[in-house]
Amino acid sequence: PTTGGTEMATTTSGGQGGGSSVDPWAWLGLLKWTLQQQQQHQSDDHYHDDTTTQSPPTPMSPEDKVFLEQVLSNGIINEGDRMMELLTEFGQSIEHYQQKPQPQPQQGKEGETADQHDKDYEETEQQRQQHIQDILFELQDICEQIDYARAFVHMKGIDYLLGTIQLVDNVPQPIRISCCTVLATICQNNPPVQKTMIELGALKIFSDLFLQQIDTSSTTVSSTSTTTSTTTTKYLTKLMQTISAI
Repeated sequence: PTTGGTEMATTTSGGQGGGSSVDPWAWLGLLKWTLQQQQQHQSDDHYHDDTTTQSPPTPMSPEDKVFLEQVLSNGIINEGDRMMELLTEFGQSIEHYQQKPQPQPQQGKEGETADQHDKDYEETEQQRQQHIQDILFELQDICEQIDYARAFVHMKGIDYLLGTIQLVDNVPQPIRISCCTVLATICQNNPPVQKTMIELGALKIFSDLFLQQIDTSSTTVSSTSTTTSTTTTKYLTKLMQTISAI
């Protein structure tokens, strides 16, 4: 499907295109366009309300003041707006991986050893990954409610997560695992969402990713660390869980 001139990639290209001319990062442009349209729609609604309401403002009663203070102190959130904020932040954060990471130079700041420079870079990358995973965890928490899961579909959230999962050469595995977790959550016992996933070719995407990882693991098993092996096993498990939820 196309939206605003942006085509959604559904091939398991691993970020290389797999012989297809479809841009595997097309979903990111779709995300930005969709969020802009929704924000403009909200802005137009707000303007319409302002221009059609002619009644003068009335003083706030003491009871209303107390209620407003409670709302502000309790941090009551519009979940729909919050999902839009999270998707915006997700798109901005994931852009870091749009260019395949290159080997980092060994020379750091003046007086800084190469080992210290590498350590600082690794810590920064871990913090970035954790931040993106926190965003996805909050999205998962919101989408556990069926109505919000369907709203997530209307925001094209499935397209964005499927696009991210397929970028196996760019996006770190822990982030892709978190994307799988969100998709499995919104599909669970939710036929309209399951139908959308099937229409987007999710079954083939996850099956291809599973078989691709199996092939990769079988050729690198001798040189794989215990930590990497554990992460890979978790990734394969999440892929299967997501398939079973569709």
